[in-house]
Amino acid sequence: SFLLFGVFENEKLIVYFFLRCFINKQCFTGRIVDAKYQGQGIAKKMGKILHHIAWDSNFRVFGTASKENIKSLKSYQAINNYKIIKELNNGYIYFEYLKSEEKPIQ
Repeated sequence: SFLLFGVFENEKLIVYFFLRCFINKQCFTGRIVDAKYQGQGIAKKMGKILHHIAWDSNFRVFGTASKENIKSLKSYQAINNYKIIKELNNGYIYFEYLKSEEKPIQ
C-alpha cells in the first residue's frame, strides 16, 4: 500500500512524499521538493517523518538513488546513515536506512 503526503503553502503543493509498504514489512520512501523550496531542510524533516512512521510500524526502510545524484545522496545521509545493499546496473544504488544511526535535524 501507499501512504501519500503533501506540504502546501496556501493552495500550492510544494513537497510530495510517500511510503510504499509491502507485506514483508519492508517499505520504500520517496520525496520531491519544488525547486523554489529546496535547501530549506524540508526534505530532511519529511524523511524523518517517513522513517518514524515506518519504524514505529516495525518496517525496514529502503531507498534507491543514482550514484550521480550527489544532492539526493547528501540529503539522505543527513537524515540517517545507510548501508548499500546492491549496486544496480543502471548506475543506481539500493540501500537500507539504519535506524540505529539516525541523525538529529538541526
